[in-house]
Amino acid sequence: MTLNQFMRKIGYISEKNLVTVAFEAYDKNCTEKATDEKDFYFRSGNANAVGYICGRLGIDITKLIKQRNRRASDD
Repeated sequence: MTLNQFMRKIGYISEKNLVTVAFEAYDKNCTEKATDEKDFYFRSGNANAVGYICGRLGIDITKLIKQRNRRASDD
């Protein structure tokens, strides 16, 4: 049993909720909003951590973010 299957079985967290939280964390750490070099690296590290954790759970957050951004630019 994978971690994702286990989490779903016990109802701890859904993939949709996890993706929503990942989007929020990624957006809060947008490197475009960095105030200096140290802040830029801090934000980059946080975004990389979100990507790593999601990847370990089998969620391609980078792909989902790109899809979300494409939809936003189409609107």
